[in-house]
Amino acid sequence: MINRIRVVTLLVMVLGVFALLQLISGSLFFSSLHHSQKSFVVSNQLREQQGELTSTWDLMLQTRINLSRSAVRMMMDSSNQQSNAKVELLDSARKTLAQAATHYKKFKSMAPLPEMVATSRNIDEKYKTITQR
Repeated sequence: MINRIRVVTLLVMVLGVFALLQLISGSLFFSSLHHSQKSFVVSNQLREQQGELTSTWDLMLQTRINLSRSAVRMMMDSSNQQSNAKVELLDSARKTLAQAATHYKKFKSMAPLPEMVATSRNIDEKYKTITQR
């Protein structure tokens, strides 16, 4: 009879240990899930910010290309300052620059991550420098 009590007690203790291990592994799982969710949110924010900056950069490059093409046409054909192609290129440059400004405003409307505040300031300074020229 005493042996049966010891066996039952031992089995209950083993079940208790397994239950404790199950609770520990469950809490580790939920902790990992919570951290991965935070990581996903941060990654998504960075991807959106990167997309807006990339669009801004692409449109600013397109603006520069249009201005360069217009300047080359002005230099090649100095007698006709208001040719249709030059005016179209300048209008296209204005439009792409306005689109770039729109994308940059979207980027600025997104709150920077705490780790990226200094980088965001640096980008802002460079953008202001480029657009003021």
